[in-house]
Amino acid sequence: DGDPSDGLLPVNPNIQDHLKLLTPIQPLLKSGDLTVLNLESALSDEPYFSPKDPRPTTFHPNKELVYASSPSAIFALKQAGVDIVDTGNNHIYDMLDNGLAYTLSALDQADMAHFGSGTTEETAWAPEIASIKGQTIAFIGCTTIWTSIPPITTNDISYVASDQQHKGG
Repeated sequence: DGDPSDGLLPVNPNIQDHLKLLTPIQPLLKSGDLTVLNLESALSDEPYFSPKDPRPTTFHPNKELVYASSPSAIFALKQAGVDIVDTGNNHIYDMLDNGLAYTLSALDQADMAHFGSGTTEETAWAPEIASIKGQTIAFIGCTTIWTSIPPITTNDISYVASDQQHKGG
């Protein structure tokens, strides 16, 4: 509704804000031998914009709903017990190529293992390999993106990594 004062997180959340939100499930996240979750958003230093204002050009111009999260969320997820995140979903490209590159860089800087997206087809399909209790597990992530809003035009922006289109996803 454009009023962020009643949100579960402030507009510029820090690690502690995210940890407070995760408190009820932290025992579950920490109890697994390997905890993997879907990161259902791009990361951004400015993840919020008011729906009352024009959409910033940094966000996908054609999607009805776009999401972004603060990079501090990654540090909170790590502290809460998450080991690996899947970025192969319908919101990883909500901030287009720059947002994807920023997200992947932020994950790498936080030393958070990830899979499911990339700046090229090869990196998008690259598995994340984890070894736990003598077992080696390979993770790959992908999603099906489908829209029922016709017509599809040449101006549509695909979410899918494509070497042919010189874009990530």
